[in-house]
Parts: sequence; structure tokens; C-alpha cells
Amino acid sequence: MADLESLKQKMIANRYKWGFFWILWASILWGFSYVPQELIFYFEPMSTLYDLGGMDLIESVMIVSALQALMFAVVLFLLWSCVNGKPMEVIRNVCHWPVSKWFLVSAFWGGLMAVFGSYLAVAFIGADFAAAIALLSTVTGAIYGRFLFKEKMSTKLIIGIIITTVGGVLICNPEAIIENMSTPGNEDIWIGYIGGALSAIGWGVETCYNIRGLDVADTEATTAVRYFWEMILWFCIVFPIVGALVGFDTFFGFIGECFGNPAIFGLLVFTSLSLGLADSLLHKGFPLMGAGRALSVNNAVYVPISLLTLWIFLKDYDISLWLVAGSFVAILGTFVMYWEKGEVLDSLREVEDD
Repeated sequence: MADLESLKQKMIANRYKWGFFWILWASILWGFSYVPQELIFYFEPMSTLYDLGGMDLIESVMIVSALQALMFAVVLFLLWSCVNGKPMEVIRNVCHWPVSKWFLVSAFWGGLMAVFGSYLAVAFIGADFAAAIALLSTVTGAIYGRFLFKEKMSTKLIIGIIITTVGGVLICNPEAIIENMSTPGNEDIWIGYIGGALSAIGWGVETCYNIRGLDVADTEATTAVRYFWEMILWFCIVFPIVGALVGFDTFFGFIGECFGNPAIFGLLVFTSLSLGLADSLLHKGFPLMGAGRALSVNNAVYVPISLLTLWIFLKDYDISLWLVAGSFVAILGTFVMYWEKGEVLDSLREVEDD
């Protein structure tokens, strides 16, 4: 029995070691992804709509989000699923509804809400705010997981939620919000704050559905499925509606201009190689470490890297102390929520008994 218990602990420790390895690389890639997300609005035709602001900028954010989903679906299928020998598994997961349905729902929350919201935050406020406010996804994920999985809400988890929420308030800096919204020329900045809220809610809920999908699917074939469904939602549902409202010639002509600009195309590829691969690595790490503990490691690494890379590559980037302090508090709250002392836990998801 002693040998069996020792073998069990060794297997658990090995599982955590590899889980930590995948999550660490995911965090590094995730942090780098905010530079191309910011830069994409510097090039034509995006820069023209960026200067116009308002609904024109929202329209450009929709197009960027959809083109990103298309690029992610193609690149991750070729460079992740095919390289790992799982192309047929991707097709099987798409066609097998009991598996595919989880990633369809995940695509709605993570794509049409979170990615779109994050780009709104980038466009109307800045990539530093978009990176930091996404930390609150751990709070929304924990609360939603309580209803979806009947996960236990321990005292430590509740304290962590409170600390993380305080960090979110510091990141937003209510005094700065009031000042920015009252400044002439900044009337549309509230759209960026709405986008930040959408990203925090969307990524938290998406994580819950991703975990459910990962219970029944191969981790090396899931990310391409998730972005396939996001691409379908954008191009088959959202775009026809928007095109009918603003004019198909104008709308789809703008999409053609984006594809025709090598700079925008290159930035989308770079984003897919950073954020897209990061998402794939998160899918590998979640089953090994547990989603909560994986997110605590991810948050502790990706935010400092994102702020550092924005400061290095965009020299005039002004990152406020409020945002840095709020990010630190939110990261601390995430660790309080999920990290355990002592031996590695055998259970990855604590649920209530029926």
C-alpha cells in the first residue's frame, strides 16, 4: 500500500509539473499578444476608423475580432492539431454534437463577448487596461462555475473573490473614469469600459464551458474546434446582420482592404501565434493542474509581461500606477482563491454532493 501511495503521489506531482510547464508558456505568449492587438489599429484602413471613433470604430473592432477568429481557426488547425497528428479528431469533434456543443457555447462567450470586448477596451482605452481588466475573469468564472458545476464556495474562495474585485476597482480607477468621461473628446471612452466588462465576464464563463468540453475531448483538438465555431458565428450570423444595416458593399469592401494590407495580415498571424497558441496550451494545462490553479499561475505571469512588452515596444505608452497596483491586488486575490498549501491536491474540481 505504501508503494502504491508513493506511486500515486509521484504521478500527481508529475501531472502538476507538466501542467505548470504548459501554463507558464501560455502565460508568456498571452502577455506578448497585446502588442499586435494594439498595433493593428495603427494601420489602414483601421487607423481611419480609429480616428473617426464611435460606431465606425466599433465596426472595425467587429471585423478585427472576426478576422482573428478566422486566422486562429486556420493556424491552430495547421500548426497545432495537424502537427500533433489530430486533424481527423478536430473534424470528429466538430461533427459530434455532444462534444461540439460545449465549444459552440464557449465560442459565443469567449469570442462574441470576450475577444470583442477586449478589442473594444484596446481601441477605446488601451491594451494595458484590456490586459489588466481580464484578471476579473477568475471572479466571474468562479461564480458561474458555482452554478454550472455546483463547485464549492469555500471561505478562502470568497475572500479571494473580494480581493480580486478590489483589484478590479483599482484597475478601473473610478476617479479617472469620471474625469475621462467628462473630458471633451473622450465621450466614447465608456465603450472601452463596457468592453472590459464584457471580456471579464466572457472569458470567465468561457473557461467553465471549455473545462466541460475538455472532459470529453482531446486537448490537442479542442482549440481549433472552438475557433471554428467562433468564425461561423461571426461570418454566418453577425456579419450578414451588420452588412444589411451599414451596406454590404461598404462593409465587405472594408474586410477586403484589411486582407489586402500586409501589415494587418502579419499582425493577425502574430496574434494567432501568441494568443492562439496560448489558448491551446491553456487547454493542455487545465486538466493537469485544474482550471483555478492554472489561471492563478497564468494571471501572475501574463499581466506583468503584457505591461512590460507594451512599454518596451511602444515607447510612449503611459501605464498608470493605479493599473499596476490594481493588477497586483487582483493577482494576489486569484492566488488566495485557488492556490493550496502543502501537498498537491488529488482533486481538480471540488463539487457539492448531490
